[in-house]
Amino acid sequence: MFFISNLQKYVTIMSEYASSRGGFQTRPYVMFREYCNSLSYRHVFTLFLIFALWVLPVTCLWGKPLELSNLSIDELMKLEVIPVITSVSRRPEKVYETPAAVFVITAEDIRRSGAKTLPDILRLGPGINVARIDGSNWAISARGINDRFSRNLLVLIDGRSIYSPLFGGVWWDVQDTLLEDIERVEIVRGPGGTTWGANAVNGIVNVVTKSAKDTKGGLVSVGKSPDKSDFSYRYGANLEGNGAFRFYFKTFENDPFYKSNGNRGIDDYDQYRFGLRADWESSHSRQMTLDASAYGGNSHEEIVQEFSPRPPGHHGPAPLTTSQTSVSGGHFRVLLMQTFSPDSELKLQFYFDRARRIDANHEEYIDTLDLDLQHRFIPSRSQEIVWGFGYRSIKYSIPAGRTYEFTPPEDTIGIQSCFFQDQVTLKPQKLFWTFGTKIYHHPYVGTEGQPSTRLFWKPREKHNFWAALTESRRVPSIEEHSSNGKTLNISSGPGDEFQNQEIGNASQQSEIMRSEEFGYRYLPNKKISFDLALFKQDYSDLARAEFIRASDAGGLPPQIQQKNDGQLFLTGAELSFQWKPLKEFRLVGGMSENKESSDSYPVSVFSPRQLFMRTYWDVRKDLEFDLSYNDDFYETDSDNSSHRDSRNARNDILNVRLGWRPSTYFELSLTGQNLLHDRQREFPVDNGPANGDYVPSQIPRSYFLKATWFF
Repeated sequence: MFFISNLQKYVTIMSEYASSRGGFQTRPYVMFREYCNSLSYRHVFTLFLIFALWVLPVTCLWGKPLELSNLSIDELMKLEVIPVITSVSRRPEKVYETPAAVFVITAEDIRRSGAKTLPDILRLGPGINVARIDGSNWAISARGINDRFSRNLLVLIDGRSIYSPLFGGVWWDVQDTLLEDIERVEIVRGPGGTTWGANAVNGIVNVVTKSAKDTKGGLVSVGKSPDKSDFSYRYGANLEGNGAFRFYFKTFENDPFYKSNGNRGIDDYDQYRFGLRADWESSHSRQMTLDASAYGGNSHEEIVQEFSPRPPGHHGPAPLTTSQTSVSGGHFRVLLMQTFSPDSELKLQFYFDRARRIDANHEEYIDTLDLDLQHRFIPSRSQEIVWGFGYRSIKYSIPAGRTYEFTPPEDTIGIQSCFFQDQVTLKPQKLFWTFGTKIYHHPYVGTEGQPSTRLFWKPREKHNFWAALTESRRVPSIEEHSSNGKTLNISSGPGDEFQNQEIGNASQQSEIMRSEEFGYRYLPNKKISFDLALFKQDYSDLARAEFIRASDAGGLPPQIQQKNDGQLFLTGAELSFQWKPLKEFRLVGGMSENKESSDSYPVSVFSPRQLFMRTYWDVRKDLEFDLSYNDDFYETDSDNSSHRDSRNARNDILNVRLGWRPSTYFELSLTGQNLLHDRQREFPVDNGPANGDYVPSQIPRSYFLKATWFF
């Protein structure tokens, strides 16, 4: 609330300054006032709009651009200098001059990793916990707190959110694209709600794909391993009017893995996907992007039919069942960019996303429509402002299933938002202060704000310091708010039968996280760099399941409901480095240490330590040898599940790749995966979906042979 009141004072000052420059245009204000009256922070929304109407006509006449503002992202990347990131402040920044814990995975890193999926790519990023559960499911998070449905990591593809509003988290089995078309993956460890809104609590992952003008010509790729076969095709060409397009198709089949008993599991997985993208640039001042995709597929998994947590006194193994999942969906996105001058740029993005999923327990049909406007301008030599507003409509239909029904089963959720961020140059090229907030209205929680303030200090050319104070929130999912679990007869063994019912909580509020971060970067020369980040994160109002009706309440089944009474404290340190002693050799490595403490919110799976290392070696001009090693340590709360083998677990993965490129038209690579183990379970058993625990697979040692033709 302190941050919000300060923001209101700042906007009031700006509006008074605007009045001194000629006043407001009252007609748009009157038109917008009725909508704003429905919000508790209505004057903030109104002033944002008036501020926009004032600055847009005159912004082209102001000031001189800051260092990076007069270059496009493509131009910056072609300079082959320090990588550029846009996910922190929605404007281009050099990675080593960003006041946040960030990392960029480049297209070259992806090509030389031997990665087969997006989760495989995320293993390349420090501080990101990635564990494969079975053929089609992953547990992915940032800063240690991990589970299958990690709800605090916001994932974007070209700025399009793939975070599921149904349960909170990401369905990783349907998130894919042609990996050769990815330009970079931007990773932000820590909160990012000021620019991206709710659910960007522990981190942000933004997958940025290449422009169609950079993918002209053809590509055919064939991959084969003992457990997977895949095929990809892409073709791109020029369009009239200074444009370009590409079209791709890919398909794959995953065979089932083994379970801990040595038998083949039931987690096979197949999917197809096709997509297209077109980019036009009528001039240096106007650009347009269209892209679309569609997918479909099927998978299987074994699940335990029981609710979690169990009623007191009920323990022991529970029966298994096989769930077959059918998925389909697609998206359509339009991005318009208008550059008024080197000092002013306007972006408007619209996308529509449709997702369908049917499994043994429920069906879901979700349509998402999103509109986002962003404006960047430079009012003076000492300021760069980015502001914008957006609207998102989520329409869902969830028919009553075997374990769940929703009240109502169909609904439309409308979310309005606006954000403002100002970077102030306190000392040119030395000291910068960034502050701002995002304010949104969600029908589940009302109107909330997510403020932040960041400081960047460069006392010397080779030394960079940064610090940040941030507040982020996670909005309750549809499941937490509106679900009504059906009463189930559950058996965990002979003579041990009981019933459970999980119900939603319409009064559940947002979870809150307040963080303090500090970072230091050291670049002694062009060959080596170090990056250190320290953080403290204070979580409050965490949702945790509680029994609101005991099993002996008049013979009625016990009821479970989420309540906002959990607290958690998380501290940690993250260190990474990059070293290139030779033109032909590069080494990337690092580690992270995390510590959590809580008396009211037990973390079921937590990673206190992570190590990683990658080497890239150009043996010859046409021969590459690359190695990657990840080591995640996990601590588990054995009280939350009866299927864990031990309280502590370790997930260490060694991959080795040999790549041969005899010409510019052909590439052949062989990647050995999980070489340290015949088979290993990457993730300890954790509470899975609300219908029961999932049963993880043993991920085997394997190889992946891939041939790619370019034409």
